[in-house]
Amino acid sequence: MATVLSAALVFAADQLTKLWIRSAFVEQELRPLIRGVLNLTYVRNRGGVFGILQERQIFFIALSVAAIAALGWFYRGIPRQNRVCRVAVGLILGGALGNLSDRLISGRDRCVIDWLDLHWGPYHWPSFNIADSAISLGVAVLLYALLLGAAPAHGGRDGGAPPSG
Repeated sequence: MATVLSAALVFAADQLTKLWIRSAFVEQELRPLIRGVLNLTYVRNRGGVFGILQERQIFFIALSVAAIAALGWFYRGIPRQNRVCRVAVGLILGGALGNLSDRLISGRDRCVIDWLDLHWGPYHWPSFNIADSAISLGVAVLLYALLLGAAPAHGGRDGGAPPSG
């Protein structure tokens, strides 16, 4: 239930904010939220993370579907009592579904809507969205849990190592 709830919340927040951006901004418009640190903008990303591989939409659709399938396989091995890992998978799933739905419903462009524009001094982070943030947070939590031995590493039901001997 934690996985479904976290995925649904991420997906809903992601899609609602993108709907708002599309209706309240024109493409490439920039509005400072915290001057010199955070802007709101409307960017149509036709590539992947950091805008790489522009115009490879079918590749990114296939990659999203494969990632969602891999998450399903991984999820089966997470013990029910491990809510941290289940929520982390939900964050990744909700983000993947949010960006995938952008690519599927945005017409010929098959782009993802990015709208957060972050700066820190002279450093500028490429625009991103809630789905991207949820994926990053979910992956970080899963990696942390794996490093601490709290998450399954092999996808088995028991969450431990395969039997020896």
